Amino acid sequence: MIDAGGAANAPPVVTEQVAPGTQMSSGVARLVGWAFALVLIGGVSAFAIADHRSPGWIEALPWTSAARSRGLAAYGAGQFDVARVAFREAESAHPRDPIPHIYLARIARETGDLTTARVEATAALHVAPRSAEAQREMGAYLLADGRPELARRFYVRAIAIDPDDLSSQGWFACALARLGRLAAANRWLHRAGPGTWSACVSESAPASS
Repeated sequence: MIDAGGAANAPPVVTEQVAPGTQMSSGVARLVGWAFALVLIGGVSAFAIADHRSPGWIEALPWTSAARSRGLAAYGAGQFDVARVAFREAESAHPRDPIPHIYLARIARETGDLTTARVEATAALHVAPRSAEAQREMGAYLLADGRPELARRFYVRAIAIDPDDLSSQGWFACALARLGRLAAANRWLHRAGPGTWSACVSESAPASS
């Protein structure tokens, strides 16, 4: 949890103990393991689609379609027109996959189309409210739209979902800096390390006389 001052509390360590007499024999354990593996193959991904509890659930789903892969490659190469077409195809094929919406929002934001960025970031959150990347992309849109306080809230949610997301930490520092909370911003910048967000924090610092 992140408090109002921008500090984070480490999640509690949970340990599980097996009560005496409940340990399974190795043969039974193997049978249970095989049964569990079959359940995973047959139906766990469908449960994950509906639940979205794990920060890394997106990567575990069978949605790495050819269209999505083309979109990611084209985005990485700066071929935004090609990427848009591919992500629209991927979105049509897998409506519950947030990744096409996230990247369509990102492309729109990076090309100055904030209206489309808002629509796509909202769609990503609707599909996957427990996706740290979707929360982060909405924060990025709000920063670009000049609303750092609202952006800060979405970065808080992203970090709560995935405490190891350095990008969310860095841009959270940027939002804090734009709100004039430079001490907290510098603490989060130190956690995140250097990145594209570093310039944002530096630009928000008051000029020395």
